[in-house]
Amino acid sequence: MHSPHRSLDIVCTVVPGNNNFVVVADSTRCLNNTQADIATGAAGLVPGVFRNRWARAVIEYTALCTTQNVTLLLQILTGVGGVAGDWETQGSAGSVTVTAATTSVGEFKPLGADWRIVVQAGATGPATCVVKLNVASGEDYGS
Repeated sequence: MHSPHRSLDIVCTVVPGNNNFVVVADSTRCLNNTQADIATGAAGLVPGVFRNRWARAVIEYTALCTTQNVTLLLQILTGVGGVAGDWETQGSAGSVTVTAATTSVGEFKPLGADWRIVVQAGATGPATCVVKLNVASGEDYGS
């Protein structure tokens, strides 16, 4: 029996500061209100309390930031300690450079049950940054 597919659109316009980050989406927290749900600073990197709610999701992303490059970190939860170090970037494809004033489009199929997407700024943060996600439940990555 097939479970019904679900989908969620997320738009993040929060601009990461110099050498800082913004968590765009985190499956261990409230997906449609992530920025309000995550504490600022290092506390924002700790996994939330929910697990397996968006396992096997397929995330399509579009990112556009002005004036400065940023890095999208596509991460999966690999640890159980409840600390920031429990997150790991998913291989070399899990670190995506978004060139300033250029739209970056891609797809993320997390290999773990829990995942998140982080925008990391360099020494100088961008003037504006918009990241749009479509998160859809997936049943079989192989098809």
